[in-house]
Amino acid sequence: MSARSWSHAFLDLILPPRCFGCGEITSDHHTLCAVCWKNCTFLSSPWCDSCGWPFPFDTPQQTLCPSCHRLPPLFVQCRSALAYHESSRPFILKLKHGDGTYLAPGLGQLMLRVGQDILSQTDLLIPVPLHWRRLFLRQYNQATLLSNHITRQTSIPTHTDVIKRYRSTPKQGRQNRKDRAANVRNAFAVPPEIQPFIAGKRLTLVDDVFTTGATLTECARVLLNEGAKEVRALTLARVITSQ
Repeated sequence: MSARSWSHAFLDLILPPRCFGCGEITSDHHTLCAVCWKNCTFLSSPWCDSCGWPFPFDTPQQTLCPSCHRLPPLFVQCRSALAYHESSRPFILKLKHGDGTYLAPGLGQLMLRVGQDILSQTDLLIPVPLHWRRLFLRQYNQATLLSNHITRQTSIPTHTDVIKRYRSTPKQGRQNRKDRAANVRNAFAVPPEIQPFIAGKRLTLVDDVFTTGATLTECARVLLNEGAKEVRALTLARVITSQ
């Protein structure tokens, strides 16, 4: 056993790896225990070919959900690793609001599992930005932490300066689809000096939770208007509502 392996074994002995869901001791770092894994709902095919909304039954390939039929999103595809509900909510909120930065590698790994097709068609990863006031208060952007982990595993660059959030918007927790869209309209922009950098590029937006898609749609609109070739999206979790 190498010196590095011995050091890891010693650290695991005094600081054993724990489930990022419940805190129980696990066999590996940055993972869920068997109980938390079973309680989480992992999203997978069959799903909407565009937004990734899960279908309750098998469907032909390239099938769209009712929402994407009514109003096709500006992003080519979106995929999410988890359904956002009572089992996944605690550790997602811990990452987002509770200084749980240590959760990013494990949660980012879940995103890698579901995002391989998207990442194979990605030139740059773009974390959805926070307004500077919210970033100052929180001291980190959870989307950037997730994106940085994906970068370390794939070598696809993460760029945090492509989109700026110039307008501070109210929190969207209790807003409906229409209100969310209005809330983020014209909140984002690409700095003029960045436009040549993204022209013709395939970009993937990275965020923690897909609720109605309003934020991702507005970011995609801004990027496409500034010359991006295609925009996709990859999120940790998704709120599953009726269509």
